[in-house]
Amino acid sequence: MIDQCSINMECKLIKTVGFPTHNVFGQIEATNCDKDVLMEGAVDFEKVQPILFVMNDRSYWKLGTRFAKAWKRWKKLDR
Repeated sequence: MIDQCSINMECKLIKTVGFPTHNVFGQIEATNCDKDVLMEGAVDFEKVQPILFVMNDRSYWKLGTRFAKAWKRWKKLDR
């Protein structure tokens, strides 16, 4: 595990699949999380402040704040 990371994923090498710009190697076997980033048993992403890697433009992004809960906000549109 990486000590500086609040969330670590353990992966199992299944096989290497090559793409023009990158390779994919396996599957996630387990996810481990520091207790101090949990709220009621779930990850609190405001505490984690994750960095996201976007392959298509090869850049890193910060996750913004939550602006709506899924399914509750959009139910009004279904009517």
